[in-house]
Amino acid sequence: MKNIKVYKNNVANKHLKELINKYITITLRRKAIKLTQLLLISMLILALITPISTKPQPTIKLVKLWDKNLGSIIHSIAWSPDGTKIAVGTEDGFLYIFNNTGKLLWNEKLNLGVEGVSWSPDGSLLAACGKFGKVVVYTSLGVHVGETEQLGYNVLSVSWSPENMYLVAAGDKVIKYAIPVRALGGSLSKVWEVDPPGYVYSIAWSPDGHVIALGTGYFSGGWHGKVYLF
Repeated sequence: MKNIKVYKNNVANKHLKELINKYITITLRRKAIKLTQLLLISMLILALITPISTKPQPTIKLVKLWDKNLGSIIHSIAWSPDGTKIAVGTEDGFLYIFNNTGKLLWNEKLNLGVEGVSWSPDGSLLAACGKFGKVVVYTSLGVHVGETEQLGYNVLSVSWSPENMYLVAAGDKVIKYAIPVRALGGSLSKVWEVDPPGYVYSIAWSPDGHVIALGTGYFSGGWHGKVYLF
């Protein structure tokens, strides 16, 4: 009988220990949760009471360096690659070249509106196009060195290839020319032409000079546009 009582006491003690350990574990977990909650609440309060920085932010101010009243709508404008010259094409058919301080270097009358101007990548040549129906090329000093034949439509955009060797001109209806500038000194020769539907308003070479992108528009129950790559 004595052994039975000892056994029962041992079992009771074991259960008591398990209950105590379980209670301690639950209590610690609850305290940990409360501590975590208190920490999160403290962080939130700290964020709310911390004043927002009132340090003034730097402002960007535009300062006018110069302006020119050319007496006509400006259709196109382009910086030379070295940043020393600006080409401007106007509705009344003038091509103006200014230096970066606003001094007029030279100008040319091209009869009708100048829609596009583009410097060659090396800055030595300038191409212009427009309502006068062709592309003309000048040196940076204003010497006429070549042009296309009369195309018979408005030429809206012109772009040089990255390697400085070709021009592409976009017209009201077609992308017409890639022009080798090695042939400067007269009429510039056509290499190929593409005739996408609609009006070709804009063109751009890929950086490697292998692909040309065209932007077109046409009217068919409303205006529509497509991008083509060649």
